[in-house]
Amino acid sequence: MATIAKMAQIMPERKIAIVREITKIHEQAIIGYPSELMAIVPPRGEIVIVVAPRPEHKMSDSEISEIVNDIAATSMKSAAADLAARAGISKKEAYKRLLEKGGDDD
Repeated sequence: MATIAKMAQIMPERKIAIVREITKIHEQAIIGYPSELMAIVPPRGEIVIVVAPRPEHKMSDSEISEIVNDIAATSMKSAAADLAARAGISKKEAYKRLLEKGGDDD
């Protein structure tokens, strides 16, 4: 259940399904949020974890600025890629935001 605990930390807002014996006669699915499923007794046998897609959420400027502050110490290329992935914006927009942040410190 260490995987489920890690999922609860990384993506608590996304539902998951723990599916046992997928495509077989005794198939069983347990669906919920990772934090809810951490307490269950792990099913026996072969399991598959299915993760719901990331919710469509447009981050506010302040949320994006917080991410920029977190990753500002890394290289510009990796920081832009990280910001784009975490904020759901394009790499071009992420690069622009990082350049703006760099100008604020002068």
